Amino acid sequence: MQKLSAEPPFRHALEVQEPYGKQPNFQNLDRSDTPASQDALLGGDEEDPRRELVEIPWKAIATKVACMVVCFVVVTVLLDKFAAKAVAKVARKLMKHIGIPGLFFCVFLADGLPQPFTYVPLIFMAVQG
Repeated sequence: MQKLSAEPPFRHALEVQEPYGKQPNFQNLDRSDTPASQDALLGGDEEDPRRELVEIPWKAIATKVACMVVCFVVVTVLLDKFAAKAVAKVARKLMKHIGIPGLFFCVFLADGLPQPFTYVPLIFMAVQG
């Protein structure tokens, strides 16, 4: 039978710790390589010269939004021009299969649950069908 020891299993870790009464001093800490975001955790000054405002890239955001809108319009026009009969056929089949209650349920789920798609294609299919 194994003899139980009264010593804690990590005795060596306990010996290295500071006494309970002594608190670490962060005032004299060398923070030359600390990122500005961590200064608040270390009691950093509010007027730290390393802190700078990050500019929002409005031009890049506007360019991305404009590209997405143009792509959406181009795809919609191409679908309407080259695949109008196929889209109408699939839309009729879909609407006969799910009906108005199914459309309501699908739109309700698509609008209410967090997912990357919207309910707009379902409405488009309902209008086409």
